[in-house]
Amino acid sequence: MTENRFAVDLDALESGVRVEPADQVAEQPAPGPPPATGWSTDPQPFADGAGGDVDGE
Repeated sequence: MTENRFAVDLDALESGVRVEPADQVAEQPAPGPPPATGWSTDPQPFADGAGGDVDGE
């Protein structure tokens, strides 16, 4: 069988994708202030308890 001309040596492949451990850490931003008074935490604020299908039945 002939050698694959598109084959990449494993060491060459791994050396191109190594990322330093310090660069792998993503810092999360500090949480912001709570929402203003009157802010709804309802995931569907405009549904008003609607449980019907598209035509409202």
